[in-house]
Amino acid sequence: MINKCTHEICPYTLKPLNELASINNEHIFPRAIGGKLDYSFKTDEKANSDLGSRLDAPLVNAPAIASRRMVHNIKSRSGALEFKLTGNIQEINKPAVVSFSSGEDRIVQVNQSVDFNPSGNHGVIIYGNERQKEKLMKDIGINKKKKNKYIEWESPEDPGKLTFIGESPNLVRWARSMSKIAYAAVYKYLGDDFLSDPLITEWRKLLFAEKDDDAMDADVFFIAFSPADVDAFIPHIQSNQHAAAVFSLGTDAPIAVAVSLFGKADITYFAIASKSCNYGLDVLEGEIAVCNTSSAGTQFINFMEHCRAYTGI
Repeated sequence: MINKCTHEICPYTLKPLNELASINNEHIFPRAIGGKLDYSFKTDEKANSDLGSRLDAPLVNAPAIASRRMVHNIKSRSGALEFKLTGNIQEINKPAVVSFSSGEDRIVQVNQSVDFNPSGNHGVIIYGNERQKEKLMKDIGINKKKKNKYIEWESPEDPGKLTFIGESPNLVRWARSMSKIAYAAVYKYLGDDFLSDPLITEWRKLLFAEKDDDAMDADVFFIAFSPADVDAFIPHIQSNQHAAAVFSLGTDAPIAVAVSLFGKADITYFAIASKSCNYGLDVLEGEIAVCNTSSAGTQFINFMEHCRAYTGI
């Protein structure tokens, strides 16, 4: 029954696709982290874009994810393979941005690195290596406001051991981003019937609330970043793979969903996806989608067979 489910309604706007002005493909695993077209569905283009900016972007650009994109050569739409860490350099107590790009050394940009004295004609720049000094000199050379200033150059005693303290990630926004992947996975498996579930209103609050605090008021039970809660539901995937499992907890029980990204134990998500128990599924009936970011397609695994093979259920 599930394999024959329909996908004729946009799960974000809840409008029939044939009534929308413009539609496009929603990759369940975002394309920026290697999501494939064979694990996608049609949706309203504007709603997809808005959610992508609000929820996908903070996740795929987060250092923990962006660094893995680089390791596995997953390019963005622009083709760039780079990411940035923002934080503070402890030894000089200055905010900084560390940029990483494929095939190049890391570049440290110290924000507001020129400290001028009150008279405005003398300043100090602290740099980590000659490459940074050359770049800073070039930047200052084309900055007319600083062109006639006197600059001293100071290098830390041990520039190779500067302590960079990165900013803490927004785990609430990450959790919402993972919620979006989970919601999309459930819709892909259950189809349009899922959109009539009593819990849909709460899912939409979790996804569409403008403020994170309001989103966290949604009555959706989920656990994020706790590997023990998905170990039994997700195969032992590799570091270049993502997985999403959608399955029934019983004949008279709701649907559950589990997600893991990059085979990483701490980038995980589990949720009770529905209130309705009327999807006609047997105990542990479901499907696992495994996306290999290095290959062309997605592998689909029978959830019950996985349970028998990996957990002995």
